[in-house]
Amino acid sequence: MSVRVDGLPGITLSVGDMIQIGNDLHRVLEPASGPLTAFFAIEPHLWPGIGSGAVVTLHKPSCLMVIEPGSLSASADPKTGRGSVSFSATEARG
Repeated sequence: MSVRVDGLPGITLSVGDMIQIGNDLHRVLEPASGPLTAFFAIEPHLWPGIGSGAVVTLHKPSCLMVIEPGSLSASADPKTGRGSVSFSATEARG
């Protein structure tokens, strides 16, 4: 899926950058820059209902996620609170 973005003076998108289009999160697959970018590839695809004029967020893009049951793992030390937490999640698109 390819998109282009308007209103990005001085901003360059790099491969791997995350962008939010509407309420959905996407990964940039091709570099893009300029006030009006050329078309560039993203993944995953845009859902129906997202069209021209959708709000694009570059600073702290986010989306609603659902943690997959049974995927939570925590190794924090109760004495220090240090450790790691990991889980698998799926974007809740709608």
